[in-house]
Amino acid sequence: MTLRVTVAKKPSLKDAIDGLLLRYPAQPNRKIAEILGIDWKRHSHYIRNRRYILRKRGLISDTYGRVHWTLHRLRFTSRIDPDQYVTLAARALPASTDRRATKPVGVWVRSGNRNRQLTFRSEHAKVTAWPTGRVQVFSTGLPSLELIRDELRAALVLGGAITVEQGEQLPFPEPVADHRVFPVPIKTAPPSWKIPHYRESLGLTILGDQSHPDAIEVIEESPSWLKVKLASEDRLAKHIQAQTEVVSKLTEQLALHLEVQKQQALGLTELRDAVRELSRVISRLEQPKGEPEYRG
Repeated sequence: MTLRVTVAKKPSLKDAIDGLLLRYPAQPNRKIAEILGIDWKRHSHYIRNRRYILRKRGLISDTYGRVHWTLHRLRFTSRIDPDQYVTLAARALPASTDRRATKPVGVWVRSGNRNRQLTFRSEHAKVTAWPTGRVQVFSTGLPSLELIRDELRAALVLGGAITVEQGEQLPFPEPVADHRVFPVPIKTAPPSWKIPHYRESLGLTILGDQSHPDAIEVIEESPSWLKVKLASEDRLAKHIQAQTEVVSKLTEQLALHLEVQKQQALGLTELRDAVRELSRVISRLEQPKGEPEYRG
């Protein structure tokens, strides 16, 4: 009887370097050596050579020293009537108390928190609804607005909130935010954190959670220049409106002044005609009568 023992193969230095370069291609070569705990002066040429080979094979980007972002998901918003929410809530399944349970697909599920949120999951998107009628649609990749509307329409029809005919008139959801993920070579601590400081000024929310333990997620609700542009356009619109009101009032005053002048002109004309007629009457009264004629 022969006893065979399988010994786990220790990863080679080449595999360790390739694995880190594939996972964090934007990290400097010196940082790769620091993570692996190897001597930089001794292995710097080998790390550079492995990066060159992976880049030639097209496995990593040609950009060096930059953190590449990936699109995590897109967020859209829409609205429904509160009565339609009541219909969805009546058909929704209760929330599961087991966090490890598989999340159901194709049905509405009530949330376990206090905000009475409803969630619908499909193969391509996740739809959430609140009692106020606010609806959000989350989707990964780069879908079209038609696809997002189809996902929302299918969720509302399956929940009984709208009919198929009403779904044909459903407006397009409005894009509100892009969720991007920036990979970093260290795990964040604490496990979950959020920086909402730039949300009001730049429309950015920076966070880290368990869904991406080795990455920083940035939620971009609007470009940084958009609020400034909208505020400038709003001020310009108010200025134009104020100027328009001034011009309208001036036009009304001019029209009233012209009407008064017109009435005055008509009064002068009537007065002139009356004076002429009176002059003719007076001239007739002052004319001497002729001598009577006598016949012999």
